[in-house]
Amino acid sequence: MNNSVHVVFGAGALGAAVVNELVMQGEHVKLVSRSGNGNTAVPPNVETIACDAANQIKVAEICQDAKVVYNCIGLPYNQWNEFPTIMKGLLNGVGQTNATFVYADNLYAYGPVQGDIKESNPYKPIGTKTKIRADLAEMVTSAHKHGKIKAVIGRSADFFGPGVTSSILGTQVFEHLIQNKPVDILGSIDVPHTVTYIKDVAKALILLGRTEEALGESWHLPTLQTRTMRELIHIASDYLNIEVKYRIANRFLIHVLSLFNANMKEYKEIFYQFNKPFVMNDDKFKSAFQMELTPLQEAIKDTINWYIQEEKNKPLHVVQI
Repeated sequence: MNNSVHVVFGAGALGAAVVNELVMQGEHVKLVSRSGNGNTAVPPNVETIACDAANQIKVAEICQDAKVVYNCIGLPYNQWNEFPTIMKGLLNGVGQTNATFVYADNLYAYGPVQGDIKESNPYKPIGTKTKIRADLAEMVTSAHKHGKIKAVIGRSADFFGPGVTSSILGTQVFEHLIQNKPVDILGSIDVPHTVTYIKDVAKALILLGRTEEALGESWHLPTLQTRTMRELIHIASDYLNIEVKYRIANRFLIHVLSLFNANMKEYKEIFYQFNKPFVMNDDKFKSAFQMELTPLQEAIKDTINWYIQEEKNKPLHVVQI
């Protein structure tokens, strides 16, 4: 057994980005998802496998020859109660192998923070979603501490990029811009909010998985200088040469909409991320690693071009008369 395979769980935008980066680096990759359908954004020669990640026996079987296993599984908010069972299956399954476990996390576990968000901040969940994220991180940290697995946590700010639709910089911004519709924004457009390009997230996760000294710790993945949403959207609108129109949802509107819309109800808990500065500190990563980041204008341009191509690929609706 040469333990040369990289196994990626989760076929969403982040999983696809990690797979693509690994393939570019010449690695042998397996992409695992519940359906096994893979992702059209990854090379066709990538092996795709169907697996319920909560099944630790199946996970162990898939990962026996793995060097690194990446947990990039994402779920809709209304399915987040499945995350603990999935994490348990992954930790127990991967723990039966010699693979390093890389958990792609976000910043929810910290809850509201005064000042910049650092790895040293304690977990202070304020509701169901933030509590779930804190519990998942504790599961990973505990498993590593007790020698059950070799693990590392990479935390990203809200990411954007090709394939990313459900994000503060997702469909409601880029698709609306290319369709010349008002962009939908939560909270304030004039407070700093850290975002990270998804391809940089993928590169950083891979780097952590290859670095033994990084294991057992949490790392904030590197990003460019934090901007306001207005500044980010203006870069996109300048590239498209259009004027931006905004529809801004404040706390009161979110509350009203949540009475009728399940998705809006889910945003109530995390609204603190959007109505005041939400700035992630990545000094720890940048002082330990040398990793070149994608220039912001290039990242936004690539994202817009992906959305434009997706728009072209939409089927035409022919009306019979």
